[in-house]
Amino acid sequence: MVDGVDRNALGRSAFWTFVAGGEHEIRATLDGFEEAVVKFTAVKGKDTKIRVLLTPHTVEPEPAIHVSEKDPTVTLPAVVSGPGFTKQEDPFAYDDQAKDPTKPGEKNGLRGFVGAGPVVVFGVASWMPAVGATLAGGLQPNDYVSIGLEARAAWLTVGVADRPINAMTAGGIATLCGHYKWFFGCALGHLGVIRVESTSRSYKPASFADVKPGAGGRIGARVRVTQSLTIHGAADVLGLSSGVQVVVGPTVLSDQPPVMLGVQIGGGWEF
Repeated sequence: MVDGVDRNALGRSAFWTFVAGGEHEIRATLDGFEEAVVKFTAVKGKDTKIRVLLTPHTVEPEPAIHVSEKDPTVTLPAVVSGPGFTKQEDPFAYDDQAKDPTKPGEKNGLRGFVGAGPVVVFGVASWMPAVGATLAGGLQPNDYVSIGLEARAAWLTVGVADRPINAMTAGGIATLCGHYKWFFGCALGHLGVIRVESTSRSYKPASFADVKPGAGGRIGARVRVTQSLTIHGAADVLGLSSGVQVVVGPTVLSDQPPVMLGVQIGGGWEF
């Protein structure tokens, strides 16, 4: 129990959790052991490792049991597991030991992840926001590196230069990310299109789509809600192969440089 809240749902003998700065109490019970109570002070912004020691109940020595040779089926007293037994004597005492996510070099093995969420992109033929969604998936071979693929699309919320001209972007992004605790940084490779379209009676209907390869970077933070569910937020910048210029007759409505900025939030599932 942490401040009276049951933490047994994790199903492990060790765990980590978030608490507010200040005084807290851990209370632990286990059959055959004395109840343990540990009070500690949490410092905001710092990780604190609290060790909870359980003391076995004092067991009175039992008289020796005589086993008759004529009765080989007599049941002997069972040996209770304890911290002093070896792996051979108590093979279950060493299983399912939780790992410290902040311990250097600790690896949890290969795992996959999927995620999705809304995204806002600036630079789609205009600096006005384009709103859309992103869907991502990938592999994380250890706690510090991940690779993934991401598909996203976003549409301008207003016309280019307030004219009846629409624009959108769609494409794929390859990611190579490094992770440290809650934070991550990624190198990005982009291959997508920017589409500009006019459908109003004010202009002759026209549509143009240009392929825009590019590269960039991303920074963000990820928080683990459960052992599998995470939430994240990130911002990225992409340099494209060329910009976008929107011209109507002799008038240049937009001359967008080859840069796109993106901001996204979302949730993910690890497996």
